[in-house]
Amino acid sequence: MRNLSLAEELEAVVASGSAARRSDILSRVTDLFVYDAARYLPDQVGLFGDVMARLARGMGSEARVRLAERLAPIASAPVNVVQMLALDEDATVAGPVLVQSKRLSERDLLQIAGRKGQHHLLALANRERLSQRVTDMLIARADHAVLGALIRNRGARFSAAGWRRLHERTRIDKALNG
Repeated sequence: MRNLSLAEELEAVVASGSAARRSDILSRVTDLFVYDAARYLPDQVGLFGDVMARLARGMGSEARVRLAERLAPIASAPVNVVQMLALDEDATVAGPVLVQSKRLSERDLLQIAGRKGQHHLLALANRERLSQRVTDMLIARADHAVLGALIRNRGARFSAAGWRRLHERTRIDKALNG
C-alpha cells in the first residue's frame, strides 16, 4: 500500500473530506505556520498561504474566525489569506484582520471601506493607524458608531476636508437626535 504525499492528501481532503477533517488540517497547518512564522522565506509563506486559503474556502465561519484571529497579529502572515479574510462577508471573520493586520495595504483598506457594511467599517475605524484617505472614505460612509470610533482613534489621520466633513456629520447627527 502506497502512502499518500502531503499534496495528494490535501487534494483528497479538499475534494471530499468532511468539514471536521478540513478544519483539523487547517488548524494543524496554521499551527505549523504560527510556530515559526518570522523565520519563513517569502516563498514558504506563499505556500502556506495557498494551502490555508484552499482549506479555508467553504469552511464555516467559526473556523474562518479562528484563522483570522491567529493570523491577524502576525507581521508575515500570508497576504492572500489576510485579504481573503478581510473581504469576508461575515464581519466577525473579517474583524480581527481589519483591526490588527499590518499585511493589508492602503488600497485594500480603501476597497473595504468603499464596499463593505458598517460592521466592517467599525473594525477599520479601530485600526491602530489610519491614513487620511482611509478616514475620508470612512467619514463618507460611516454611521454614528463608526464616526465615534474614528473620533476616539488617536492613530487616525484626518485631512482638512475630512475633518470638516466629520464635524458637519456629527453636528447634523446631534441635531437629528436631540
